Amino acid sequence: MSKNERQVVLRALDAWERSVFREVTSHQSPLLDRALPALTTAADRSIIWLVVAAGLAATGRRRQRRAAVRGVSSVAVTSLLANQLAKRVVPRPRPVTPGMPNRRPQRRVPRSPSFPSGHAASAAAFAVGAIIELPALAVPLGALAGAVGYSGIYAGIHYPGDVLAGAIAGAGIAFAGARLAPAREPTRVRPPDPVTEQLAPCPSGAGVVAVVNPRSGSGRGARAAEALARELPDAEVMLWQVGTDLDDLLRKAAERADVLAVAGGDGTVNAAAQVCTAGWPAATGCARRHVQPLRR
Repeated sequence: MSKNERQVVLRALDAWERSVFREVTSHQSPLLDRALPALTTAADRSIIWLVVAAGLAATGRRRQRRAAVRGVSSVAVTSLLANQLAKRVVPRPRPVTPGMPNRRPQRRVPRSPSFPSGHAASAAAFAVGAIIELPALAVPLGALAGAVGYSGIYAGIHYPGDVLAGAIAGAGIAFAGARLAPAREPTRVRPPDPVTEQLAPCPSGAGVVAVVNPRSGSGRGARAAEALARELPDAEVMLWQVGTDLDDLLRKAAERADVLAVAGGDGTVNAAAQVCTAGWPAATGCARRHVQPLRR
């Protein structure tokens, strides 16, 4: 791009920026006339962000504290670079606001250069830094940071370009900080893997305790009990009688079983599964037990 073309582009951007500035500063709203200049004042010396950080830290939660620390750290670096370096490099004069409504409270215009907006830079730095640690803060902090940036234009102390440059700088510094010191992933507690013990094969059924509902399957449960006794002569077969406590019977069987077998309907099998997941007494070595539904 030639020098003349760059000048044309810069003049067009300057005209657009000043047009937006005049439109914003000439707007009249009793609510905004008081709220936004007050918000700009609250953002002086990053007071508003220090208050938010204190509130996050006061929760006592680890992620909230990390969000507060990262946000404040980002603000500290951004304030140093924006206010002490960038404003010296680009000493842009503050805007003149002859068209601002008289009833709007007039804020004292800072003596420092206008570019970039230190308020917008600190707002973006804190918001992005805190959100990196705690994404749930994106909506409230993003809205608050945007309002702080807009308030600088509304109060007549910054051009839109000042605010945009400050926001980009603040966000960029926060992201750079995240590259140097990445956010910690939230700790996920993984349930311990079940401890099992591979049992040696025992064709005769030694160590097997089978609980059988003889009335299941229209009487086929009784035949299953007979087949178990015949095929696994060393297994213990316990018949459940209607009217007795099935859960109690299953717990007693589990206490002395290496393998708990169940023959019955869905209700019987589900009851056995619940007894197993509830945990057998530690003395029985329940972590090494197995439950096995038998085919009907």
